[in-house]
Amino acid sequence: MNDLLKTRPRVLALLAFLAFAALLPGCGKNGASHLLVPTGIRPAPTDSSGVVFGYVRHDSVLYPDLLGAPYPPTVVELRHNGELVATDTASGSKREFRFGRLPSGLYSVNATAHGFFGSPTLAVSLLEGARDAGDLFLRARPESLNSATFIIGTMPNYTVDDAFMMFSTIMDQNTLGIWSYPNSLFPATTIAAGTYRFKFVTDFSSTPAHLIGWGGDSTVTLTAPVTNSPVRFASGPAQDIKVTFPTSGEWAFTLDERRLTFSITPAPAGPAIAARARTPR
Repeated sequence: MNDLLKTRPRVLALLAFLAFAALLPGCGKNGASHLLVPTGIRPAPTDSSGVVFGYVRHDSVLYPDLLGAPYPPTVVELRHNGELVATDTASGSKREFRFGRLPSGLYSVNATAHGFFGSPTLAVSLLEGARDAGDLFLRARPESLNSATFIIGTMPNYTVDDAFMMFSTIMDQNTLGIWSYPNSLFPATTIAAGTYRFKFVTDFSSTPAHLIGWGGDSTVTLTAPVTNSPVRFASGPAQDIKVTFPTSGEWAFTLDERRLTFSITPAPAGPAIAARARTPR
């Protein structure tokens, strides 16, 4: 009995040491691969994993061709508790909007685009994972489209400033939101091969007493034919576009005000062009 009493403190000390050693880093039961999870309050992850996504849909009743790409540039805004936290843009071939790495909470999304009413605001309650916000529908607002559009440029037979609109090339709007030249009022005129600056003018901001003039050359020179290049409206500095016409000829301009794009193609052979082609040289 005396021997047992003598060894008991040693046993207790040994057990205490083993219990302490089990808590040291690197010991098996406290390793990262162990199935036991430490108890207590842990800090929240630094990266949130919530996602809000959806699709933009434009008025296809007035604009049937907008059922397919390219889609008008549309800005989608995400708000949390009324405060703007992120934006995304749907345009071209992209109709989806997506916001990631969001903490849980109550969000709202809405969309705006030129020539359309703003979409209704959608409320989204995000807990975790991905949440489909649905479709943001934009109704056409044709009264916001321009009432007249002109092409002015450094090409021969074109005026170079909107102070002299009476001499500029007026585009025609046969289809709502789509402008074209040549047309019945202004037939095609030959453009000699070369690089020129031009712009689409939709206002009368320049006057003989206050010539706005031209901005610096565009940093990008396009080569005709041009398809769906971003448009720059109005007059004033930095609103001009540079295009190289590789061959002399008559060229057609098409401006899509809903998509904010334009294209340049060889002008179709009309009666006047066909008549000249048949004239003996």
